[in-house]
Amino acid sequence: MRKLWAGVGRDLVLNTVIASPIVPTGLRWVLLRAVGMRVERSGVASRVWFGSRRMAVGRGTYIGHGAMFDTFAPISIGRDCAIAMQTTFVTSTHRIGGPHKRAGVLETRPIVVGDGVWIGARATVLPGVTIGDGAVVAAGAVVTRDCDPHTLYAGVPARAIRTLPHGAGAPVVVPGEASDAAAGAVGPTGTADTAEDARPPRRSPGSALPHQLARDDHAVRVAHAFREAHTHRDPH
Repeated sequence: MRKLWAGVGRDLVLNTVIASPIVPTGLRWVLLRAVGMRVERSGVASRVWFGSRRMAVGRGTYIGHGAMFDTFAPISIGRDCAIAMQTTFVTSTHRIGGPHKRAGVLETRPIVVGDGVWIGARATVLPGVTIGDGAVVAAGAVVTRDCDPHTLYAGVPARAIRTLPHGAGAPVVVPGEASDAAAGAVGPTGTADTAEDARPPRRSPGSALPHQLARDDHAVRVAHAFREAHTHRDPH
């Protein structure tokens, strides 16, 4: 009975009342904190789903519409992170069972996301993963292993693409201002991007670079297949 009431409280309070679009995004963190979550001042959009109160969110972080946190094990999001819309954080899995039921014994492992991380739209983070400070995860990526700090990850499963500038001397591109560092930056396709390409996104988290990386990764695979087909074609 206690579990039943806990589920009703979660679905009614956390994922219906507090998650409602009627509640202002800037106020939602206050309500989440009031019901027992360790949430600092942050922006949490509507329709974000929480499996329980085992959740911590750092100051200045934004969580986009429709994100999902199953919280069978604790999930910790650092400060100043951007978690895009419809991202999924999964802390539970199963051992492979017998032929009558392949989803065997339930196993849970926590997820930790460092400070300043950007996770693109519809990315999935699997149990036990730690994402280092300042990392970027592309849209649609599936993160199965730990991510190094200040590194760009993309793909299924996610793999390291390149190291990102960091530290006190790292170049910062200000919107509307071109810089030599930005003009010579190496983009996600391995070519030099322009200052226009290097500007930070002006839209919601996950709407720029992670989406571009997902498209680039697909384009590379298509080009490779086309080249292979023409290389092995019989000229006669």
